[in-house]
Amino acid sequence: MPKKADMAGDVPRTHHRTTDLLRCLCVRPIRAEERPRWEALVDQYHYLGLRSLFGKTLRYVAVCDTRWLALLGCQAAALKCAARDAWIGWPRVLHYQRLHLVANNARFLILPEGHVPNLASRVLALNLRRLSGAWQRIHAHPLLAERNLRRCHALHRPLLPRRQLAGAG
Repeated sequence: MPKKADMAGDVPRTHHRTTDLLRCLCVRPIRAEERPRWEALVDQYHYLGLRSLFGKTLRYVAVCDTRWLALLGCQAAALKCAARDAWIGWPRVLHYQRLHLVANNARFLILPEGHVPNLASRVLALNLRRLSGAWQRIHAHPLLAERNLRRCHALHRPLLPRRQLAGAG
């Protein structure tokens, strides 16, 4: 297992200006051989630890050059989440038919050397642009996405307005 200091970046720490770093930022799915590193970093630095993601999942890394700055883990939505369910407003029968269209952000971690102004917003924006398409390719159906950073206590900006969610099928 690599030392703590070696896990987050493949190169020594460099001092990018914030705008340069945000410009070179890329959010991409992890490769199979990167999964142990991703899991070790989440286990070490995320306040919930690793607790393996379950069901349909996607794992991402935000990189600048070869430096890992942030990690994301998306998974199929929880069966019940009162705030989300009330906001969407689907009748019970539609809820169970459409829940597969919802995914949530199960892990989001800015790594210690990634503390740069606006990095979190940029990472989330880049991830949301590609999430539904990636989910379609991997899991064979598109999705709506929720950014639930408070474990089902509050919803953040959804991808579609409520009127479009009601008609999704």
